[in-house]
Amino acid sequence: INFDLELQNPSMIHEQEKLEMMNQQLEIAEKAMDVKLFSRKWIYDNIFDMPDEQKVEVYEAIVEDTKQKYRLEQIETEGQDPAEQPVGDEMEDDDEMARPDDWGGSEKTYFGKNKPREDDGKVQKRHRSFGKREFKGKSPLATSKAYTAVAREGILDQLKNRFPKSNNSLLSEENILED
Repeated sequence: INFDLELQNPSMIHEQEKLEMMNQQLEIAEKAMDVKLFSRKWIYDNIFDMPDEQKVEVYEAIVEDTKQKYRLEQIETEGQDPAEQPVGDEMEDDDEMARPDDWGGSEKTYFGKNKPREDDGKVQKRHRSFGKREFKGKSPLATSKAYTAVAREGILDQLKNRFPKSNNSLLSEENILED
């Protein structure tokens, strides 16, 4: 029995299986990305079995799709295409923006750290820092506080007075009870 079997069109069952497999791969990849379990590179390598050239092409296509999506959103909201805006429009809007020379900044003194002292260095530091808060340990977040140390010592003294130290151990003969 000699015969040849050729299928002209791919079977519908095979196409449905391919779509189901792709759907499962996408679900797994999406969950792995959401949970941040695996990197995008690992997913491309192990779930989709993509070669490096195809990964680069897919990434570039994603970037291009994102640009097109942004352009369409800008056209819908503002009515202008950001890719076709002339360069001259930026200069016209310059009057609306603040100029850096006019105002602003966060420096409290013009001279900065090189500001000359008012006292010529003759006054002691503690008198110069009048009104400034000084913290134990040079930080308001320092862990050692004076009042906690005093309170701790007071509690320890009370406990020592209430429960004096005895030289007897638990296994000494003095602790044996008589019948």
